[in-house]
Amino acid sequence: MAGIGFELKKIFRNQTVISRIQGYSYAAMVSAGPMLISISMLITQRQLLRLADISIHDRELISATIMYAFIFALILVSGPSIIATRFIADKTYIGRKKGILSSLLGMTALTVIIGAVAGFLFLRGSPLPFSQKITAYLLFIELIILYLLMVYVTAVKNYKAVSLAFASGFGLSLLPVILLLFVKLPPVETTIAGINLGFMVSIALLLGVIKSHFHSLNEEVFAFGRYFYRLPRLFGANFFYNLALFAHNIIFWLFSSNPVRLENTYTFLQPYDMASFFAVLTVLPAMVLFVIKIETAFYEKYIFYTKAISEGSTFQRIRQARDEMLQVLNRDLTNIFEVQFIVSVIIVALGTKILLPLLGMDSQTIELFPILCLGFYLSSMTFIIVTILLYFDAQTESFRIMGLLLTATSALTILLLPFGENFYGLGFAVGTFAAMLYAIRCLSVLMNQIDFHLFSRREDT
Repeated sequence: MAGIGFELKKIFRNQTVISRIQGYSYAAMVSAGPMLISISMLITQRQLLRLADISIHDRELISATIMYAFIFALILVSGPSIIATRFIADKTYIGRKKGILSSLLGMTALTVIIGAVAGFLFLRGSPLPFSQKITAYLLFIELIILYLLMVYVTAVKNYKAVSLAFASGFGLSLLPVILLLFVKLPPVETTIAGINLGFMVSIALLLGVIKSHFHSLNEEVFAFGRYFYRLPRLFGANFFYNLALFAHNIIFWLFSSNPVRLENTYTFLQPYDMASFFAVLTVLPAMVLFVIKIETAFYEKYIFYTKAISEGSTFQRIRQARDEMLQVLNRDLTNIFEVQFIVSVIIVALGTKILLPLLGMDSQTIELFPILCLGFYLSSMTFIIVTILLYFDAQTESFRIMGLLLTATSALTILLLPFGENFYGLGFAVGTFAAMLYAIRCLSVLMNQIDFHLFSRREDT
């Protein structure tokens, strides 16, 4: 999140209601922009298509197309994106920003080529009409690019332009669907093409923002390449985390007794998938709070503490800096855990009784919503703890935690499948709980040995 902390501190310094709204909006965009837009788009499109009296088959086909593009683009980009994040942070730290814009070209080329091949192989044998294949293919590629752009956007301090880019894309994507209310057009192609148009506009605007900040290109298009070899555990940790978020969905598609196979292309379990997407949205407050609190107050104390060590300060000064940092960390983490828990409980209560029935969700989706909210709450807390660990370069611990998250949620989901629908989602919730407990333990051990850990790392470098 290189650069965002400085911008947030400047925004919140004004102490006005408008500045706070701007700060929270900016944090929401940079922490979960593409995910927020994709899921909100999926939900909004479903409601508009119902109003347009589009057939259930076409509505399901549209939902499946968006869902597959969203999930697999996120998983594909997860490893490269964390490498790009580290590359940008290092370049920013040493004040050499010239290679950052060039690295965007290289990273985009690398991931788009992989995605293009994967998308082609997936759609090659599909019986879908060519027009539906090409719109689905473009959606997948655009999401790959958008996820990568968000890594670079976090180093840019123009929050208004970032928010405008997403708002413009979201608004444009809805226009073709609204048109379906009045004009008879091919619903699948029209809807997906509209989303493609919206994302294309967002990508163009974000590229403009990034280029205006980093200005020039150089020959270092693939300078980030060595980071893949230097940081395999960091790559693996982020890949495991993003895969774990939706591995349980994929398991239900492949092994449950009642998945839907649509056009011999998409397999899904709609009640479980929709409950998952609604549940993902509930943890947005935690992500926003984390960005605001950790990137401002904690980051200042962290820099003060690490500087005290690197500059060879007195033991008393180092200890004071450490104690202040740990105090802020404990306070902010507790606050995030408590606020998100309260928000999740309120949303579950409102969602099951009012919101989901109002949106036309079936009874199974409503029943699955609470347990999946719990699972995503626990997974988001695990992610936050791991991010703190990475501030102190605890890559091995982070890799193990995320490996446990993926293994536990996947294994428990498979083990509980034979017990039927009453146990759907429980494997994900229990697995995330186990990973969170292990993450808390790792953080506690590290904080108790933090002086030794950082002094040892200093000696090794």
